[in-house]
Amino acid sequence: MQASASGVAGLPPVPDARQVLSLISDVDGDGALSYPIVNGATINHWHAHAFQSQQTRYYTGFAWLSPSVYGSAQAHYPEPGQQAVLAQATFVLTPGAEPAWRWEGSELDIGAFGGYGRGNRVDTARQVQSWPMPDGDLLLVVPALYDDSGITQRTLELLHFSGSLPQGGDDRRWRHLGTLDAGSDNSASCGEANPRIACRDVTGQLRFVGEAGQTLPVIWLVFPENAGKAPMHAVQYRFDPQTRQYRRR
Repeated sequence: MQASASGVAGLPPVPDARQVLSLISDVDGDGALSYPIVNGATINHWHAHAFQSQQTRYYTGFAWLSPSVYGSAQAHYPEPGQQAVLAQATFVLTPGAEPAWRWEGSELDIGAFGGYGRGNRVDTARQVQSWPMPDGDLLLVVPALYDDSGITQRTLELLHFSGSLPQGGDDRRWRHLGTLDAGSDNSASCGEANPRIACRDVTGQLRFVGEAGQTLPVIWLVFPENAGKAPMHAVQYRFDPQTRQYRRR
């Protein structure tokens, strides 16, 4: 998903994808949204999000980087478990300045997701959701997809924005907090395409639940009945501070 050229209504135009990718990779892609960078890797524009934290407006562009490859390894196909690395470039709106969106900084590794060396693609049919927190932090949930043996798998990619700038080497402005399974659609490999396989198209509905003493919410995914063949059920996820990931409970 890409932000519109005009950005948010009433605000100056946001930085474009070309600028985001160049600031992350330090390589000019000549306008491309996917291009080679260093060590056989590629950078790929993924998503963009404009938001407000406290009294400041931000704009972040996200990209994923394929794994680096060297020598003869470039001829090999990526393994299923080989993930892509998420990166980001963040801008701050500075009224009266030129340009209006000031580059705050970039992070080359805010977590990993996907498989076969690729990131899960953004699902524009579902809504991006967020949970703002009193301390200026933000939980951003981006719906995504990947294909697996004729089945389109739906996911939710969880991204945490820290309202305060990183202070230590392991701190991040943004951090990927996990990938949640959010349903699937096997219409490409069922029915007329394969009468022996029943068709199933299920999407989990996201619910945030605040909890006393916790800044990050509990996440529920509620899965509806599938044409009366499967009962409705819900899955709960909580943030684990030890692993810095959301875990199923």
